[in-house]
Amino acid sequence: MSFFPSTGRKRPNTPLPSRRLSALGALIMNIYSGVENILKQMLIYDKLDVHDSPEWHEKVLIKSGEIGILPPDLFQLLSKYLSFRNYFIYAYIFNIKWEDMKGLVEAIRDVLAKFRHEVDDYLQTI
Repeated sequence: MSFFPSTGRKRPNTPLPSRRLSALGALIMNIYSGVENILKQMLIYDKLDVHDSPEWHEKVLIKSGEIGILPPDLFQLLSKYLSFRNYFIYAYIFNIKWEDMKGLVEAIRDVLAKFRHEVDDYLQTI
């Protein structure tokens, strides 16, 4: 059995229905997009170049790490969410597997808590 964070209960080791996988994938993607938009606004406030381009998603994350908004450990975690976001957008939904997102789903609360802490620290500097 594995932990299923949305309910706080253990779930049986049975495959998740595709509609549940789709919903979880969309949730992860949307949460990451929210994080990314917050980072983008912080970079714009700091007058750093984040013009839209094909690689702006990577650019926002990299710049946030380079200037110290994100510590290296959080940068690495968010890089995994960015990779999943790209995979989710460009893959056929029936190719998404629970194993592709399990670690991301289970870690999301901790990642968001760390991110919020970093945003709060940043806000103290402005």
